[in-house]
Amino acid sequence: MKTLGLVSILIILTIHSFGQCRLTTKSGNYNATCFERLTKESTGSNFGPEIAIAKNGKSGFLILKEPNTLNTQKFRGKVFIYLDDGSIITLLDRGVQWKVNDELFGQYNLTESEVNRLKEINISAVRFWLCFEGAECDSASEYYNKEFTDKLRNKQVIRIDFPKLISELFREK
Repeated sequence: MKTLGLVSILIILTIHSFGQCRLTTKSGNYNATCFERLTKESTGSNFGPEIAIAKNGKSGFLILKEPNTLNTQKFRGKVFIYLDDGSIITLLDRGVQWKVNDELFGQYNLTESEVNRLKEINISAVRFWLCFEGAECDSASEYYNKEFTDKLRNKQVIRIDFPKLISELFREK
């Protein structure tokens, strides 16, 4: 009987946490969407950054994750989130970033209003500046949320449904 109860609890916990991750940042631990990879429009490669949305009460964070094998890169400036309806969410650079195992992470605050917009309208692209330390930074990188063919793995990658992921993350329990 104890085994059946334990199995039931594990199944409920698995169903309840499906599609969500825990994220540790400089400021604490947060429930978050799992990291999702964006792509370059021109190449259709899967070498773009990964993004996640972390929950902080009714507001949240956008977390950028980028390979940083040279350990000389930094995120600089604003991040622009382009939505499918043509609007733009602009996030200010608060200088919150860190490096773990050859990966660079940047954290950008999302207001409750911005989170609510992301629950309703999908992300079409994200633009940000990734610069070498001590160098001029004159061009932004833009990555897209679109369906593409991963040429290395020869598989189709579907478009990410951010409103669904974010709505599930912020659902009242």
